[in-house]
Amino acid sequence: MEHKDDFAEELGEIRQAEAEKEKILEKAAKDSEKIIAEANAQAKKIIEKASDDAEAIEEEILMKAHKELEAKERQISAKAQKDAQEISSMNVPAPAVKKAIEGMLEIE
Repeated sequence: MEHKDDFAEELGEIRQAEAEKEKILEKAAKDSEKIIAEANAQAKKIIEKASDDAEAIEEEILMKAHKELEAKERQISAKAQKDAQEISSMNVPAPAVKKAIEGMLEIE
């Protein structure tokens, strides 16, 4: 009888160990799902922040380029005004004007 009792006891211990094993596996599965969910949430936050940062950087680059274009436009405009003033302030000698007019009349 003792063998039957020992066998029954061992079988009970094996079943208990199997039940503990199942509990541990279930807990591990739940824990891993929780960890994965947290990791996904963190990844989403990181991606959103990176996207916001990228938008801010893009806006900064566009603003800088816009300012540089405005500065270049002002520079070109200032040079054109200076050139126009120089040309308008030139005194063309009367003989040169007369010769230019005569040349134009000959063409007609």
